[in-house]
Amino acid sequence: MNMHKFQILLLTLVMIPSFGYAEGPEYCRMGKAEFVPLDGIGNYMRVHPSGEFVQWSGGNGTAIADLREKNRHGNIVPKIIRTPWGPEPWPVSDPTQNGDWWAMAFPHSGMQFMLMDDILKNGADAKIPRARDEGNGGQEGDVRDPQYSRFYHSIGVPPGATRERLTVRVLLYGGRQIRDMEVTRGPDGRPASFRFQPVTPVCANLAQLGNLSMVVITKDGSEFIGARRNDQTGQYENVIVKRNESTGQCTADESVGPAASGGKVDTTMSTATSKGKITWTACSTQQISQGRPSESFTCLPVVYDRDTKTTVRVPPVPGCSGSASYPGSTRDGRVIYQTTCNGRRGLMIQDLPAAEGAPLRPESKYCASCFSNNLEKYFTAVKALGQMWQTVCARTGSSSTGDMLMTGFAIDNTKCQAMVRAKFAEFHQQIGDLTLEQMISACPTDRTDPKAKVAEGG
Repeated sequence: MNMHKFQILLLTLVMIPSFGYAEGPEYCRMGKAEFVPLDGIGNYMRVHPSGEFVQWSGGNGTAIADLREKNRHGNIVPKIIRTPWGPEPWPVSDPTQNGDWWAMAFPHSGMQFMLMDDILKNGADAKIPRARDEGNGGQEGDVRDPQYSRFYHSIGVPPGATRERLTVRVLLYGGRQIRDMEVTRGPDGRPASFRFQPVTPVCANLAQLGNLSMVVITKDGSEFIGARRNDQTGQYENVIVKRNESTGQCTADESVGPAASGGKVDTTMSTATSKGKITWTACSTQQISQGRPSESFTCLPVVYDRDTKTTVRVPPVPGCSGSASYPGSTRDGRVIYQTTCNGRRGLMIQDLPAAEGAPLRPESKYCASCFSNNLEKYFTAVKALGQMWQTVCARTGSSSTGDMLMTGFAIDNTKCQAMVRAKFAEFHQQIGDLTLEQMISACPTDRTDPKAKVAEGG
């Protein structure tokens, strides 16, 4: 038996734990979470919209985890598909197939495009498809852009795609230039011809991007999301820049809250009835303490719904670190991210809690008025909320300050209030001098209404 087959066999023999949040009182019920161990998983990761595949890359190249198979207990048994790519390919999402991956773009010896079906069938032996190169007199050639090989690209498909014809738009290294590839497809969905258009600026009014960093093109190819410093708050926030396809002009369209910590955002495919979702990672030292040192560095996924303009922080799972690299959301309302549980690295597949209806704001501004701007007392209350939920619902007891804070910020407001009212007396000694009203006021919600009832604190 060769080593590759042996590694796959080992994966199939692992007992994969499921974490149920369906037990106990209503305020403990936060949906199902399943951890899939994947030894050797790389840092750079993308999630298929069906949730059936996850692509990751690292020092040993790129692999795809096929998550479709389950054992007799109903737990996922991952199948690892090796690929011929090095690190950091980017999926091409096909709007005519509900956003499913049509191809992958890998920057090596030019930007190579390889079909997802070929990878699933042939793995590391898959080849670059060949088609008529209309930019080279119609001669047959590899579907490859020979001019660009740099990493940190991202890809979208602008509106107007059909099963016969689509445009693949590559946001090139640096986030300031795009290059379109016009593709025609045969009845089998394979490329019949391709032509690369000249490189153009992302925006005709390029200054509109300003100091935008970590820029990613959305899957519909007409918007860009990056981090920009808000001069009023001093915080970095994610900003959506919309491109007018007719004029090439860009406008800042929407701010969606604190920027990703140490990684770019990911988006879902927009449709005629939905703008889709945006996912990123928020970390305790930046999004909770505003740069002040904390006892631990805890990161959790954040999902923003562009239709309802609501944000959900995904609560941490018992026994798992909060590190949530490159989260992605699926069509059926789950979020998939990379984490470590009980010393093993892998994927967490978790139900997305219901959105509360409040826009995400920098947490230290979130409820400052509730405690007469005494942030230390406010954070103490949020930490106590997290500790209460972890003890009662997750049954984990003590945890790091970062985990407790992020848990406290992730609890649904209605469930949080119910938990505090039910358990305040039991936890009063651990809570210290915080009152019931202060604990309820610390439950996550939007506090921008000046008429909102608050609990004063000394």
